[in-house]
Amino acid sequence: MITRVLLTIYLVMSMSAQSLTQTNALKVGVIGLGQTHVHWIFNSNERDEFTIVGIVEADSALAKRYTDLYK
Repeated sequence: MITRVLLTIYLVMSMSAQSLTQTNALKVGVIGLGQTHVHWIFNSNERDEFTIVGIVEADSALAKRYTDLYK
């Protein structure tokens, strides 16, 4: 639990720093890859609708699968 809290704080701080250099795309931090809507988020990233600034996933096998699928 503390790890997720710390990672969330890090993501918020990263988003603030990146807002000065990024486009107007919505900045998104993804916590958990177990839901099907995650595919929509990753596909939207290719259309510059989102800038994914961080991902948190405790299941390393699931994280690897998404890494291989979406690079």
